[in-house]
Amino acid sequence: MKIIIISEYNKFVSVGGTENYVDGLINGLVTDGNEVVFITQGTQSLLIIEDVYVNSSGVFYELVILPKMDYSPSQIQGKMVSGTWNEIENVIFNKNPDVIHIHTLSTFFNFSHFARLVEVYKNKIFLTLHVAGHFCVQGDMIKYQKLPCDGRIGYQCVKCVFHKNIKSGVTNLLNGYFLDKLNYIKFINQHGIHVVCVSEWQKNQMLVNGLRHELVTVIRPFLDFDKIKLGKVKSHVGSSSKRFTIGYLGRFSREKGSELLIKIAKWISNRDNLELILGCPILEDKSMLDLVQNSKNIYFRNDIRDDNKDDFFNSIDLLIIPSFCFETGPIVLLEAINYSTFVLGPNVGGVLEFAATYPSLVFTHAWNNFDSFIIKLNEIIQNNELNLIALKDKLTVSSKNDAVASHLFSYSSKK
Repeated sequence: MKIIIISEYNKFVSVGGTENYVDGLINGLVTDGNEVVFITQGTQSLLIIEDVYVNSSGVFYELVILPKMDYSPSQIQGKMVSGTWNEIENVIFNKNPDVIHIHTLSTFFNFSHFARLVEVYKNKIFLTLHVAGHFCVQGDMIKYQKLPCDGRIGYQCVKCVFHKNIKSGVTNLLNGYFLDKLNYIKFINQHGIHVVCVSEWQKNQMLVNGLRHELVTVIRPFLDFDKIKLGKVKSHVGSSSKRFTIGYLGRFSREKGSELLIKIAKWISNRDNLELILGCPILEDKSMLDLVQNSKNIYFRNDIRDDNKDDFFNSIDLLIIPSFCFETGPIVLLEAINYSTFVLGPNVGGVLEFAATYPSLVFTHAWNNFDSFIIKLNEIIQNNELNLIALKDKLTVSSKNDAVASHLFSYSSKK
Protein backbone atom coordinates (compact mmCIF):
# COMPACT_ATOMS: atom_id res chain seq x y z
CA MET A 1 0.00 0.00 0.00
CA LYS A 2 0.94 3.63 -0.43
CA ILE A 3 0.59 5.30 2.96
CA ILE A 4 0.87 8.99 3.78
CA ILE A 5 1.65 9.77 7.42
CA ILE A 6 1.09 13.32 8.67
CA SER A 7 2.53 14.52 11.98
CA GLU A 8 4.20 17.64 13.31
CA TYR A 9 6.30 15.42 15.57
CA ASN A 10 9.43 13.91 14.05
CA LYS A 11 12.79 12.65 15.23
CA PHE A 12 14.64 15.22 13.13
CA VAL A 13 13.72 18.22 15.29
CA SER A 14 12.49 16.88 18.65
CA VAL A 15 12.58 13.96 21.09
CA GLY A 16 9.55 12.29 22.65
CA GLY A 17 7.11 9.40 22.70
CA THR A 18 5.09 10.49 19.65
CA GLU A 19 8.28 10.97 17.65
CA ASN A 20 9.42 7.44 18.58
CA TYR A 21 6.00 5.97 17.78
CA VAL A 22 5.83 7.58 14.34
CA ASP A 23 9.43 6.71 13.45
CA GLY A 24 9.06 3.08 14.51
CA LEU A 25 5.78 2.74 12.66
CA ILE A 26 7.22 4.17 9.42
CA ASN A 27 10.24 1.88 9.59
CA GLY A 28 8.03 -1.15 10.20
CA LEU A 29 5.57 -0.32 7.43
CA VAL A 30 8.40 0.16 4.92
CA THR A 31 10.11 -3.05 6.03
CA ASP A 32 6.82 -4.88 5.43
CA GLY A 33 6.83 -3.72 1.80
CA ASN A 34 4.70 -0.56 1.93
CA GLU A 35 5.49 2.78 0.32
CA VAL A 36 5.46 5.61 2.87
CA VAL A 37 5.44 9.38 2.44
CA PHE A 38 5.98 11.31 5.69
CA ILE A 39 4.69 14.91 5.79
CA THR A 40 6.02 16.87 8.74
CA GLN A 41 7.35 20.24 9.90
CA GLY A 42 10.96 21.38 10.22
CA THR A 43 12.85 24.31 11.64
CA GLN A 44 13.58 26.04 8.33
CA SER A 45 11.71 29.30 7.68
CA LEU A 46 11.07 29.23 3.92
CA LEU A 47 11.99 26.23 1.81
CA ILE A 48 10.02 23.02 1.48
CA ILE A 49 12.39 20.07 1.77
CA GLU A 50 11.51 17.03 -0.34
CA ASP A 51 13.91 14.14 -0.10
CA VAL A 52 14.27 10.40 0.25
CA TYR A 53 15.37 9.57 3.78
CA VAL A 54 17.49 6.44 4.34
CA ASN A 55 18.14 5.26 7.90
CA SER A 56 21.13 3.27 9.15
CA SER A 57 19.33 -0.01 8.41
CA GLY A 58 18.74 0.92 4.78
CA VAL A 59 15.01 1.60 5.23
CA PHE A 60 13.97 4.48 3.01
CA TYR A 61 10.86 6.61 2.56
CA GLU A 62 9.81 9.91 1.02
CA LEU A 63 10.12 12.86 3.37
CA VAL A 64 8.33 16.19 2.91
CA ILE A 65 9.38 18.80 5.50
CA LEU A 66 7.29 21.98 5.48
CA PRO A 67 8.68 25.26 6.87
CA LYS A 68 8.01 26.31 10.43
CA MET A 69 5.62 29.24 10.48
CA ASP A 70 3.92 31.65 12.84
CA TYR A 71 0.27 30.93 13.56
CA SER A 72 -2.62 33.26 14.30
CA PRO A 73 -4.77 32.75 17.43
CA SER A 74 -7.57 31.29 15.27
CA GLN A 75 -5.17 28.78 13.74
CA ILE A 76 -3.80 27.81 17.15
CA GLN A 77 -7.35 27.27 18.41
CA GLY A 78 -8.12 25.09 15.40
CA LYS A 79 -10.85 27.44 14.17
CA MET A 80 -9.25 27.81 10.75
CA VAL A 81 -6.63 26.05 8.64
CA SER A 82 -3.06 27.32 8.69
CA GLY A 83 -0.78 28.04 5.76
CA THR A 84 0.49 24.47 5.83
CA TRP A 85 -2.77 23.20 4.34
CA ASN A 86 -2.13 24.04 0.67
CA GLU A 87 1.16 22.16 0.61
CA ILE A 88 -0.25 19.16 2.46
CA GLU A 89 -3.22 19.04 0.09
CA ASN A 90 -0.91 19.16 -2.94
CA VAL A 91 1.23 16.28 -1.71
CA ILE A 92 -1.83 14.12 -0.98
CA PHE A 93 -3.37 14.88 -4.38
CA ASN A 94 -0.14 14.10 -6.26
CA LYS A 95 0.65 10.90 -4.37
CA ASN A 96 -2.91 9.47 -4.42
CA PRO A 97 -2.36 7.23 -1.37
CA ASP A 98 -4.32 4.19 -0.24
CA VAL A 99 -4.17 5.33 3.40
CA ILE A 100 -3.81 8.74 5.06
CA HIS A 101 -2.74 8.36 8.69
CA ILE A 102 -2.72 11.45 10.91
CA HIS A 103 -0.71 11.25 14.13
CA THR A 104 -1.86 13.74 16.76
CA LEU A 105 -3.67 16.92 15.84
CA SER A 106 -1.66 20.10 16.36
CA THR A 107 -1.55 23.61 14.91
CA PHE A 108 0.50 22.17 12.03
CA PHE A 109 -2.45 19.90 11.22
CA ASN A 110 -5.50 20.84 13.27
CA PHE A 111 -9.13 19.77 13.22
CA SER A 112 -9.93 22.27 10.47
CA HIS A 113 -7.35 20.56 8.25
CA PHE A 114 -8.79 17.22 9.26
CA ALA A 115 -12.35 18.25 8.37
CA ARG A 116 -11.28 19.42 4.90
CA LEU A 117 -9.42 16.17 4.31
CA VAL A 118 -12.48 14.14 5.31
CA GLU A 119 -14.57 15.88 2.65
CA VAL A 120 -12.52 14.21 -0.08
CA TYR A 121 -10.70 11.23 1.45
CA LYS A 122 -12.82 10.01 4.37
CA ASN A 123 -12.62 6.33 3.38
CA LYS A 124 -8.82 6.47 3.51
CA ILE A 125 -8.28 8.31 6.79
CA PHE A 126 -7.03 7.06 10.15
CA LEU A 127 -6.51 9.32 13.16
CA THR A 128 -4.14 8.31 15.95
CA LEU A 129 -4.50 10.20 19.25
CA HIS A 130 -1.44 10.49 21.48
CA VAL A 131 -2.42 12.96 24.22
CA ALA A 132 -5.35 13.89 26.44
CA GLY A 133 -5.43 17.42 25.06
CA HIS A 134 -7.41 16.48 21.95
CA PHE A 135 -10.59 16.09 23.97
CA CYS A 136 -9.70 17.64 27.34
CA VAL A 137 -9.67 21.43 27.49
CA GLN A 138 -7.21 21.32 30.38
CA GLY A 139 -5.03 18.86 28.49
CA ASP A 140 -4.17 16.68 31.48
CA MET A 141 -7.43 14.89 32.44
CA ILE A 142 -7.13 16.17 36.02
CA LYS A 143 -10.50 17.46 37.23
CA TYR A 144 -10.42 20.72 39.20
CA GLN A 145 -6.64 20.19 39.54
CA LYS A 146 -7.52 17.83 42.39
CA LEU A 147 -8.49 14.38 41.12
CA PRO A 148 -8.40 12.23 37.98
CA CYS A 149 -11.27 12.80 35.52
CA ASP A 150 -13.44 10.21 33.78
CA GLY A 151 -13.14 12.17 30.52
CA ARG A 152 -16.80 13.05 30.15
CA ILE A 153 -17.11 16.36 28.26
CA GLY A 154 -19.70 18.88 29.48
CA TYR A 155 -20.23 22.17 31.27
CA GLN A 156 -18.17 20.86 34.17
CA CYS A 157 -15.17 21.32 31.84
CA VAL A 158 -15.64 25.11 32.06
CA LYS A 159 -15.71 24.92 35.85
CA CYS A 160 -12.60 22.77 35.72
CA VAL A 161 -10.63 25.34 33.71
CA PHE A 162 -11.66 28.09 36.16
CA HIS A 163 -9.78 26.12 38.82
CA LYS A 164 -6.61 26.61 36.77
CA ASN A 165 -7.07 30.37 36.54
CA ILE A 166 -9.93 32.82 35.97
CA LYS A 167 -8.60 34.09 32.64
CA SER A 168 -8.46 30.59 31.14
CA GLY A 169 -11.95 29.86 32.47
CA VAL A 170 -13.47 33.01 30.95
CA THR A 171 -11.75 32.38 27.61
CA ASN A 172 -13.00 28.80 27.55
CA LEU A 173 -16.54 29.84 28.42
CA LEU A 174 -16.71 32.62 25.82
CA ASN A 175 -15.23 30.53 23.02
CA GLY A 176 -17.04 27.30 23.88
CA TYR A 177 -13.95 25.15 23.54
CA PHE A 178 -15.50 22.22 25.39
CA LEU A 179 -18.40 22.18 22.89
CA ASP A 180 -15.83 22.04 20.09
CA LYS A 181 -14.43 18.89 21.66
CA LEU A 182 -17.86 17.23 21.61
CA ASN A 183 -18.46 18.38 18.03
CA TYR A 184 -15.17 16.78 16.98
CA ILE A 185 -16.40 13.41 18.22
CA LYS A 186 -19.78 13.88 16.54
CA PHE A 187 -17.98 14.71 13.28
CA ILE A 188 -15.83 11.57 13.52
CA ASN A 189 -18.93 9.49 14.23
CA GLN A 190 -20.87 11.00 11.34
CA HIS A 191 -18.14 10.26 8.79
CA GLY A 192 -17.06 6.89 10.17
CA ILE A 193 -13.40 7.81 10.67
CA HIS A 194 -11.31 5.14 12.36
CA VAL A 195 -9.63 6.39 15.53
CA VAL A 196 -6.54 4.69 16.96
CA CYS A 197 -5.84 5.32 20.66
CA VAL A 198 -2.55 4.43 22.30
CA SER A 199 -4.17 3.54 25.64
CA GLU A 200 -7.36 2.01 26.97
CA TRP A 201 -8.27 5.09 29.00
CA GLN A 202 -8.34 7.16 25.79
CA LYS A 203 -10.64 4.62 24.20
CA ASN A 204 -12.95 4.83 27.21
CA GLN A 205 -12.89 8.61 26.97
CA MET A 206 -14.02 8.41 23.35
CA LEU A 207 -16.76 5.90 24.13
CA VAL A 208 -18.18 7.80 27.11
CA ASN A 209 -18.55 10.83 24.83
CA GLY A 210 -20.44 8.97 22.13
CA LEU A 211 -17.91 7.55 19.67
CA ARG A 212 -19.17 4.31 18.13
CA HIS A 213 -17.36 1.28 19.49
CA GLU A 214 -16.50 -0.09 16.06
CA LEU A 215 -14.62 3.09 15.14
CA VAL A 216 -11.97 2.93 17.86
CA THR A 217 -8.94 0.65 18.24
CA VAL A 218 -6.19 0.58 20.87
CA ILE A 219 -2.61 0.12 19.64
CA ARG A 220 -0.28 0.79 22.56
CA PRO A 221 3.14 2.43 22.47
CA PHE A 222 5.84 0.02 21.40
CA LEU A 223 9.60 -0.37 21.35
CA ASP A 224 11.47 -0.49 18.08
CA PHE A 225 14.02 -3.20 18.83
CA ASP A 226 16.00 -2.23 15.73
CA LYS A 227 16.93 1.00 17.51
CA ILE A 228 17.58 -0.11 21.10
CA LYS A 229 19.92 -2.45 22.88
CA LEU A 230 18.56 -5.37 24.85
CA GLY A 231 18.96 -4.83 28.56
CA LYS A 232 20.82 -7.04 30.97
CA VAL A 233 18.82 -9.20 33.33
CA LYS A 234 19.07 -7.87 36.91
CA SER A 235 18.77 -9.87 40.09
CA HIS A 236 17.44 -6.91 42.10
CA VAL A 237 18.83 -8.48 45.26
CA GLY A 238 19.74 -5.68 47.66
CA SER A 239 23.24 -5.15 49.03
CA SER A 240 24.17 -3.28 52.17
CA SER A 241 27.24 -1.90 50.40
CA LYS A 242 25.32 -0.42 47.48
CA ARG A 243 22.77 2.35 47.41
CA PHE A 244 19.39 1.66 45.91
CA THR A 245 19.42 3.86 42.81
CA ILE A 246 16.26 5.63 41.64
CA GLY A 247 16.07 7.25 38.21
CA TYR A 248 13.85 9.78 36.48
CA LEU A 249 13.98 10.28 32.70
CA GLY A 250 11.94 13.01 30.99
CA ARG A 251 11.13 16.70 30.94
CA PHE A 252 11.12 18.59 34.22
CA SER A 253 7.65 20.13 33.93
CA ARG A 254 4.42 20.37 35.85
CA GLU A 255 2.53 17.84 33.72
CA LYS A 256 5.38 15.34 34.23
CA GLY A 257 5.06 15.74 37.99
CA SER A 258 7.78 18.27 38.88
CA GLU A 259 6.10 19.26 42.17
CA LEU A 260 5.94 15.67 43.41
CA LEU A 261 9.45 15.01 42.08
CA ILE A 262 10.88 17.84 44.20
CA LYS A 263 9.27 16.37 47.33
CA ILE A 264 10.70 12.96 46.46
CA ALA A 265 14.17 14.41 45.87
CA LYS A 266 14.15 16.24 49.23
CA TRP A 267 13.18 13.01 50.99
CA ILE A 268 15.89 11.00 49.22
CA SER A 269 18.56 13.65 49.95
CA ASN A 270 18.32 12.78 53.66
CA ARG A 271 18.84 9.04 53.21
CA ASP A 272 22.27 7.48 52.90
CA ASN A 273 20.99 4.21 51.38
CA LEU A 274 19.33 5.90 48.39
CA GLU A 275 20.36 8.00 45.42
CA LEU A 276 18.46 9.77 42.63
CA ILE A 277 19.59 10.33 39.04
CA LEU A 278 17.62 13.03 37.18
CA GLY A 279 17.78 12.52 33.43
CA CYS A 280 16.34 15.76 32.06
CA PRO A 281 17.19 17.67 28.86
CA ILE A 282 17.06 20.96 30.80
CA LEU A 283 16.87 21.65 34.53
CA GLU A 284 16.11 25.26 35.44
CA ASP A 285 14.05 24.91 38.62
CA LYS A 286 15.92 26.59 41.50
CA SER A 287 14.65 24.20 44.18
CA MET A 288 15.84 21.13 42.29
CA LEU A 289 19.13 22.76 41.25
CA ASP A 290 19.86 23.54 44.91
CA LEU A 291 19.25 19.90 45.80
CA VAL A 292 21.60 18.73 43.05
CA GLN A 293 24.33 21.12 44.18
CA ASN A 294 23.98 20.59 47.93
CA SER A 295 23.16 16.87 48.19
CA LYS A 296 25.62 14.00 47.96
CA ASN A 297 23.11 11.57 46.48
CA ILE A 298 21.12 13.65 43.92
CA TYR A 299 22.64 13.74 40.43
CA PHE A 300 21.66 15.54 37.22
CA ARG A 301 22.32 14.16 33.73
CA ASN A 302 21.37 15.96 30.53
CA ASP A 303 23.36 13.68 28.22
CA ILE A 304 21.07 10.65 28.00
CA ARG A 305 20.38 9.71 24.38
CA ASP A 306 19.47 6.55 22.46
CA ASP A 307 23.13 5.54 22.11
CA ASN A 308 23.84 5.63 25.87
CA LYS A 309 20.40 4.94 27.35
CA ASP A 310 21.47 1.42 28.28
CA ASP A 311 24.06 2.93 30.63
CA PHE A 312 21.31 4.87 32.42
CA PHE A 313 18.90 1.95 32.80
CA ASN A 314 21.58 -0.52 33.82
CA SER A 315 22.73 1.91 36.54
CA ILE A 316 19.33 2.28 38.25
CA ASP A 317 17.16 -0.12 40.23
CA LEU A 318 13.90 1.78 39.90
CA LEU A 319 12.46 4.23 37.36
CA ILE A 320 9.90 6.65 38.78
CA ILE A 321 7.15 8.28 36.70
CA PRO A 322 5.53 10.89 38.99
CA SER A 323 3.37 12.40 36.22
CA PHE A 324 0.61 14.85 37.11
CA CYS A 325 -1.08 14.31 33.73
CA PHE A 326 -2.55 11.07 32.40
CA GLU A 327 0.22 9.22 30.57
CA THR A 328 -0.75 7.24 27.50
CA GLY A 329 2.33 5.05 27.71
CA PRO A 330 4.83 6.20 28.42
CA ILE A 331 7.49 4.64 26.19
CA VAL A 332 10.11 5.21 28.91
CA LEU A 333 8.16 2.65 30.97
CA LEU A 334 8.59 0.02 28.26
CA GLU A 335 12.27 0.91 27.98
CA ALA A 336 12.67 0.29 31.71
CA ILE A 337 10.95 -3.10 31.37
CA ASN A 338 13.34 -3.96 28.56
CA TYR A 339 16.17 -3.44 31.05
CA SER A 340 14.32 -5.40 33.79
CA THR A 341 14.14 -2.22 35.86
CA PHE A 342 11.35 -1.67 38.38
CA VAL A 343 8.87 1.12 37.58
CA LEU A 344 6.81 3.12 40.06
CA GLY A 345 4.14 5.51 38.78
CA PRO A 346 0.63 6.85 39.48
CA ASN A 347 -2.41 4.58 39.52
CA VAL A 348 -4.03 6.30 36.53
CA GLY A 349 -3.64 6.26 32.73
CA GLY A 350 -1.19 4.09 30.87
CA VAL A 351 0.96 3.33 33.91
CA LEU A 352 -1.94 1.56 35.59
CA GLU A 353 -2.66 -0.42 32.42
CA PHE A 354 0.94 -1.58 32.11
CA ALA A 355 1.01 -2.48 35.81
CA ALA A 356 -1.69 -5.04 35.03
CA THR A 357 0.38 -6.39 32.13
CA TYR A 358 3.74 -6.50 33.95
CA PRO A 359 2.88 -6.96 37.65
CA SER A 360 6.38 -8.14 38.60
CA LEU A 361 8.04 -4.93 37.38
CA VAL A 362 5.48 -2.09 37.32
CA PHE A 363 4.00 -0.77 40.58
CA THR A 364 1.65 2.11 41.31
CA HIS A 365 0.99 4.62 44.06
CA ALA A 366 -1.98 6.90 44.64
CA TRP A 367 -1.94 9.67 42.05
CA ASN A 368 -0.03 12.82 43.10
CA ASN A 369 0.28 11.50 46.66
CA PHE A 370 3.70 11.75 48.29
CA ASP A 371 2.87 9.56 51.31
CA SER A 372 1.54 6.78 49.10
CA PHE A 373 4.65 7.03 46.91
CA ILE A 374 6.97 6.60 49.92
CA ILE A 375 5.03 3.60 51.23
CA LYS A 376 5.23 1.82 47.89
CA LEU A 377 8.88 2.77 47.39
CA ASN A 378 9.80 1.24 50.75
CA GLU A 379 7.93 -1.94 49.84
CA ILE A 380 9.95 -2.26 46.63
CA ILE A 381 13.26 -1.63 48.39
CA GLN A 382 12.58 -4.06 51.24
CA ASN A 383 11.20 -6.89 49.13
CA ASN A 384 14.20 -8.77 47.76
CA GLU A 385 12.13 -11.89 47.09
CA LEU A 386 10.28 -10.51 44.04
CA ASN A 387 9.80 -13.19 41.41
CA LEU A 388 11.13 -11.33 38.37
CA ILE A 389 10.65 -12.66 34.86
CA ALA A 390 12.89 -10.27 33.00
CA LEU A 391 14.33 -12.23 30.06
CA LYS A 392 13.34 -10.59 26.79
CA ASP A 393 12.03 -13.85 25.31
CA LYS A 394 9.68 -14.24 28.29
CA LEU A 395 8.47 -10.67 28.47
CA THR A 396 5.57 -9.58 26.28
CA VAL A 397 6.81 -6.03 25.73
CA SER A 398 4.91 -4.52 22.81
CA SER A 399 7.17 -4.78 19.76
CA LYS A 400 7.37 -2.79 16.57
CA ASN A 401 6.13 -5.70 14.49
CA ASP A 402 3.05 -6.17 16.67
CA ALA A 403 2.10 -2.52 16.24
CA VAL A 404 2.75 -2.54 12.49
CA ALA A 405 0.67 -5.69 12.06
CA SER A 406 -2.17 -4.07 14.00
CA HIS A 407 -2.11 -0.98 11.80
CA LEU A 408 -1.99 -3.05 8.63
CA PHE A 409 -4.96 -5.09 9.82
CA SER A 410 -6.88 -1.88 10.50
CA TYR A 411 -6.00 -0.46 7.08
CA SER A 412 -7.03 -3.65 5.28
CA SER A 413 -10.26 -4.00 7.26
CA LYS A 414 -11.33 -0.47 6.42
CA LYS A 415 -10.58 -0.89 2.73
